[in-house]
Amino acid sequence: MNVQEAQFRNFAPESSRVQFRSDRASFRQRAAAVAEAAATEVEAVDRAARFPRKAIDAARKQRLLGTLITIARRRQAQSI
Repeated sequence: MNVQEAQFRNFAPESSRVQFRSDRASFRQRAAAVAEAAATEVEAVDRAARFPRKAIDAARKQRLLGTLITIARRRQAQSI
């Protein structure tokens, strides 16, 4: 078998694929929703040193768990 004959298997079902949206307004709205969810339990999480379950669940719901923030964006955010 050569490279041209090779077939790759796709293990991900079609229904699990989500179209990537590069719309910045959408990203900001989704990030704001996660921040709002995190803010509701921030004091309790800090006080009890527990895992921020609501924030992680909100990030999962908004599909932001795998988001990459570039170094340039991090520097920009630090100046705010």
